[in-house]
Amino acid sequence: MTEASGVPTIKFKVDCPYCGGKYDAMKASWCNCLSKDRTLKCPHCEECFCKAPVADRNRFWAGAPPELKERRRLQGLEKTAPFQNPPPETIRRPMVLIVDDDRLLHSIATRIIERLGYGVAVAQDGVEGLALAQQYRPELVLTDAMMPKLDGREMGRLIKNDPDLKNTHVVVITSLYTDSRYKHEALSQFQADEYLSKPIDARQLQDVVKRHVTRQGTAGR
Repeated sequence: MTEASGVPTIKFKVDCPYCGGKYDAMKASWCNCLSKDRTLKCPHCEECFCKAPVADRNRFWAGAPPELKERRRLQGLEKTAPFQNPPPETIRRPMVLIVDDDRLLHSIATRIIERLGYGVAVAQDGVEGLALAQQYRPELVLTDAMMPKLDGREMGRLIKNDPDLKNTHVVVITSLYTDSRYKHEALSQFQADEYLSKPIDARQLQDVVKRHVTRQGTAGR
């Protein structure tokens, strides 16, 4: 099949692993998961395959046309403008501080959180995250585990040990340290309130944010 211009139309028909619907992956949209390696959304059920077994994801990409693999490569290089943190005195409450060195993740997460009506500030590394936490006093900090300059888990521990921030909740999110012993370590030694594995989709992120902001509000300052 060709387009009106005479250029061949490339199709890559796949079956959704969740709803079973067939769709053309070449026309599918990228998901909004908090992951550096996002996948495609099924247009029928809106589910992606980020959480599919690694073997299934590898098989998908092994059979994908070169054009789709190039889309994937360019998507990974997508640039977004740096998020401008509002002044602390004007930021909406409750607020969430996002600490991660992935600018694209900032863009996805801020949109999701702002739709909940919450304020957002972002930091690129653990040192900046700690400084902004002391400046903004957020209700919740979402941080990657592996961070430049200061480990996200250690940053969370420092936040928890700051008398002015003792009620701030800290959720650590990781794509590397997913073994249960790392979770136990984060919760016990680093005092994290929750330890999650990437990818996390938009619905999960909303649930996490609302749950911890609600708990933080009941604790008071």
